[in-house]
Amino acid sequence: MGCETVCSENPNPAKALFFLFLLVMIGGLVLFSLAHATERHGDMVTEVCSAPIIHQAFRQWDNRQANVCQLPDGRFGIMVCEKDGGLVTCFIKEKMKELEDVLRYLQNRGYQ
Repeated sequence: MGCETVCSENPNPAKALFFLFLLVMIGGLVLFSLAHATERHGDMVTEVCSAPIIHQAFRQWDNRQANVCQLPDGRFGIMVCEKDGGLVTCFIKEKMKELEDVLRYLQNRGYQ
């Protein structure tokens, strides 16, 4: 009975500090990743996501869908989404000037 009172009143502070440290580290990594993506890619995400989708391809082994968009200036963007619609990544294929080049790129990566 005495041990229960002492143990409940004096929890192990090392466990709590470790848990707090782990949360701070994970939070810092997430914030660093978001800041890096914004700094490196800028408004590209908005530009690609707002362009009309002209082709969709699906990759069965990871249940991802690639949406090909054509930007107003003629470049092609690709949005990769999870099965539930969550955005995984998006990017612009600067060197690909024809839709066939983009479709070949996706096919080489397993999309159909």
